[in-house]
Amino acid sequence: MLHGGRRGRIVTRSVSPAGVEWAGLTPGWPPARPPVTDGASRRRDGRVERFVGDDAVTAIETGDGRIPVDAVLVDEGVEPNAELAADAGIERGETARAADFDPVEETITTISRAHYYPGGSRIVAEMGADADDGRLLGAGLVGEEGCAHRINAAATALHTELTVAELADLDFGYSPPFGPVWDPVLTAAKAVDGDLA
Repeated sequence: MLHGGRRGRIVTRSVSPAGVEWAGLTPGWPPARPPVTDGASRRRDGRVERFVGDDAVTAIETGDGRIPVDAVLVDEGVEPNAELAADAGIERGETARAADFDPVEETITTISRAHYYPGGSRIVAEMGADADDGRLLGAGLVGEEGCAHRINAAATALHTELTVAELADLDFGYSPPFGPVWDPVLTAAKAVDGDLA
């Protein structure tokens, strides 16, 4: 497994009980930490130079040598374009990883009011949690209405070190003019929690 993103982590968790070896190869591939899984081990053998084999891959050649393989799955992940943040003077980089977290993130789009109630607007909610223990690491909301009071719930959950599962299990007030049955914060928490399963 050449791992650089969430999908690679999910596949690794699925197949690791079968004794699949996880290879985190840097700096050619971006991972900083392996997933914590039963049966998966970690390697760091330098930059991937090439795949070896005629009709099928039989080995991966790295700067430190050759690794024999039965199969290879490559998950390149996604590298964000963060020029806007840099221009605004916001500190960039994988600060969660530097703090020894293994972040999992989701972005969802939902609506500010009950779907049948007129006048609602779109809300985009982003949320992240630690893959190891599910603890909420951060959240953000963008929209025309209802974001200011909703972010307070996420901030409280962050301050009290709730997991996304605990946050998703909270019961928020429901009133069609002000919010849907499934609040955007709860929906985002459920999405992240689903990635951790």
